[in-house]
Amino acid sequence: MDIAVDSTSVYWTENGGVKKVSISGGTATTLSSNLNFPGDIAVDAANVYWADGGIGKVKKIALTGGTVTTVASASGTIGTIKFLALDSTNLYWTEANVTSGSDIKKLAK
Repeated sequence: MDIAVDSTSVYWTENGGVKKVSISGGTATTLSSNLNFPGDIAVDAANVYWADGGIGKVKKIALTGGTVTTVASASGTIGTIKFLALDSTNLYWTEANVTSGSDIKKLAK
């Protein structure tokens, strides 16, 4: 679905999960599974973030795995979240929504 890279690993979303593998190759590690429709992905020094498109949420998990946390939800009904981006302090995404149109959203990490 989507891919992101940091200095040590490659991260990706696929049908139902978020995975990572060393940039030098090897066995993939599943960070999270049983997800609806994970899509766009971004990574910072501590977490992997992804758009869970099927339910209009942005979720995150530590680079080492653990508990999945919902950090944002689409407003209104039938919201679609896509195109994640990060800077040193914020997470950004686009949200298309049947009730409110399209927006660019921002959340402090």
